[in-house]
Amino acid sequence: MYLYLIFYIKVKVNIYLFILIIIYCLIFNISNSYAQESYRNKSMIIIVNGQDLNIMRNIYNHYHTEIIKLQRFKVLAEPDEEIKFLLLNNDSKGLDTKAIFKIKKYSSNGYVNIINYNYNMTYQEPKKKGDKFNYIFNINAFSKYFDIEKQIFINSASISASGQAESYEKAVNYAISNLVNELILTTREVFSFKTSVLKRDFWGGKVILNLGSNHGIKEGLSFKVYDKK
Repeated sequence: MYLYLIFYIKVKVNIYLFILIIIYCLIFNISNSYAQESYRNKSMIIIVNGQDLNIMRNIYNHYHTEIIKLQRFKVLAEPDEEIKFLLLNNDSKGLDTKAIFKIKKYSSNGYVNIINYNYNMTYQEPKKKGDKFNYIFNINAFSKYFDIEKQIFINSASISASGQAESYEKAVNYAISNLVNELILTTREVFSFKTSVLKRDFWGGKVILNLGSNHGIKEGLSFKVYDKK
């Protein structure tokens, strides 16, 4: 009788422990999934505005392609001219009611990346015999991010890039490529991954995170690891 009672109590305790472990794992996975999936189900709208239609389209197409490669957002097509006008003609504090209404009809959950730019070009004369004439193309851009759901601008950055080549077209392409690289770095920083360290290898200097390639993690990426103390 006593043995049966002890066995019964142990089974009951083990069942409760098992249930508690399951509940803990579910809560842990939900909290980590929220951190990982916080951007994947949100949209990204890109608007580029500046001098020269060809350069503007070139920046947009190049940046649009690279944003898709990040695999962090559902990248939408460029909005119509009315929405672009409303976004480009509101100050950095926020948007008016009409603008919000129009944007939410297009996308209610996500972000808008607005990039305004200007450029200038200089020439580098040959300094000695044998040197070639070079074009130097400089682009200055101001990139800001609008949170559609919160209805506020959440971040902004000033970015400069340049390209140098013997032909005007190559100098422009180099400058745009360098600009887009900087824009991607800024976007990665603004929408960085946040998760917990699952395991630490003190001797090997490694950590295991609850993130993988399906979240856009690639070889060569670096992370900032913070101690919660």
